[in-house]
Amino acid sequence: MYYDGCDNSVSPICRILSATSFDGLSWTKEAGSRVDPGGPDDSRWTGTPNVLQLPDGSWRMYYSGLTSTWTILSAVSADGVSWTKEPGRRIDIGGPYSCLHVWAPEVVKLPDGTQRMYYSCSQNPSSQAGEILSATSSDGLNWSTESGIRLAPSPGGVYREMAVVSLPKGQKRMY
Repeated sequence: MYYDGCDNSVSPICRILSATSFDGLSWTKEAGSRVDPGGPDDSRWTGTPNVLQLPDGSWRMYYSGLTSTWTILSAVSADGVSWTKEPGRRIDIGGPYSCLHVWAPEVVKLPDGTQRMYYSCSQNPSSQAGEILSATSSDGLNWSTESGIRLAPSPGGVYREMAVVSLPKGQKRMY
């Protein structure tokens, strides 16, 4: 399990941490962090991790990174513990919906071998919450935004984070 860990004792610093379990009920926090802030695209915070196993057995983590705005970045790992940030942004601000923040990646593998990323897009400079959009990729690094809004907020509501699971007969469910 990977999760956000924030330390507000001096200044807010959020990093990505991990925990292990043998039964899925009792979890033990692992020492150290998996991805720390500290690059040109995530100098302030890292958060909302989503991890996929790659065909060669290694792992790719998609996560949100904050400088002055949130963008979606990635890191790779051979063992799921030590991570190396990959250069470049996977999903950047702007685009057809004028996103000021892109946040909370959730990536699913599609039957044809490509991937689809769902993410939150906000046009509000003071909030990460907004519509849920999607993009596709054949290599997991270069993403093409798909047209249309996957899920628009109801009046007075906003979307910030989501999870997508596969159901029988090819259906998906978003939480």
